[in-house]
Amino acid sequence: MGCDKLRGKGGIECKQHSRICQRERGLYLLLLLGLCVFKPNCFAATVAPIEIFLGISSVSSEESVRLIQKMLNNSVAARWYQMGVVMGVPPSDLEIIRESPEYHGAGEREAGMFKAWLERGSLPRTWQVLVDAVEDRAGGNHKVLAKKISSSPLESYQVAPSPVTTTTSASQSSKKPSTTRSLDSTPSLRDLTVFKTRSGEKIEIIKSLAPEWKSFGVHLNFDDMGSQLSLIEAQHGQSNPQSCCRDMMIHWLLGNGEGPTTWRTLLALLEDSERAYLADCIRRELIAH
Repeated sequence: MGCDKLRGKGGIECKQHSRICQRERGLYLLLLLGLCVFKPNCFAATVAPIEIFLGISSVSSEESVRLIQKMLNNSVAARWYQMGVVMGVPPSDLEIIRESPEYHGAGEREAGMFKAWLERGSLPRTWQVLVDAVEDRAGGNHKVLAKKISSSPLESYQVAPSPVTTTTSASQSSKKPSTTRSLDSTPSLRDLTVFKTRSGEKIEIIKSLAPEWKSFGVHLNFDDMGSQLSLIEAQHGQSNPQSCCRDMMIHWLLGNGEGPTTWRTLLALLEDSERAYLADCIRRELIAH
């Protein structure tokens, strides 16, 4: 079964399924995506706004978020922060989402991230941006995601009137993410911003590295040609080295480097610089943790 063609500047009309289109426009467009995503003559999936595919033009971002989350079915919820970075969500928004008590669990944080992307993201609100982020951060790809949509019953995309909530069972709620820090664990952005020792001492790693952030980024080997470092500098300006350093560390944490993203890697570089005293202090804390 195929579709004839799409026409109309402001909307989508399908001759073969016009009755469905008239009855349930939003749900029909989701079916249309499943029918036509592999047919180039239907539409260009790489450039159309995401509202076109989801059938949610001129509606609230909350409804858009609910549809996107139903479509992804928690497949990337645990990686909401990394997805947000890839999709151009402002880092300040991601930090607010992570720190605010308003967001409980990965599901609500994911919802907050998608809402921030739809409202303030630096990248276009397109289907391609979404699937590229899924592919980059969750190992998915365009075809897999499209097949998943086309094979799902239409009822699964009904939009509930209630806001997004995250339901967890008793067994799930008892499982808290591990906060163990060790030499071979991955640093969190929070620890890189303010590393708190058990004695109450606070070490501001990013602030300490800010004056020489660019040379430090080169030593991290996540950007051999320096192109990403130049983009970061162009975004924040030479007069804001701390913001540049913070973004550089985010890219490193996302795995955009050759070496492992561990405390051991970071401390080895600190020990080779004039900040060996910081490395010693952090190393003692990690070993004793």
